[in-house]
Amino acid sequence: MNRRSFVAAFAPLAIAAVAVAKDAEKKADRLSGYVESVDRNAKTITMHTKANTNVKRKIMWDDKTQVITMDKPGTVADIKDGMRIVAVGTFQNLDLMATKISLTAAK
Repeated sequence: MNRRSFVAAFAPLAIAAVAVAKDAEKKADRLSGYVESVDRNAKTITMHTKANTNVKRKIMWDDKTQVITMDKPGTVADIKDGMRIVAVGTFQNLDLMATKISLTAAK
């Protein structure tokens, strides 16, 4: 196999590998647990995981954050203490800037 046919054969594979790696980088961060408190002025939710109620994590939202309550469109006014929460977004240190917040009743 000469150099040209080698490059022609493997260049598409190399490009595909780079594309797959970039898609893996784009995966959103995620937190799930239970709402402990909501600060609507600061636009933050303090939550804890089911496994460890002593570990508190903060979820932040903005006006673009999508809220889903019980599988229906909702608002941040629907967020209540004790609800089950799954938030997707981007970590900023230990806090999550949410792009989507899904809420269900606690079990």
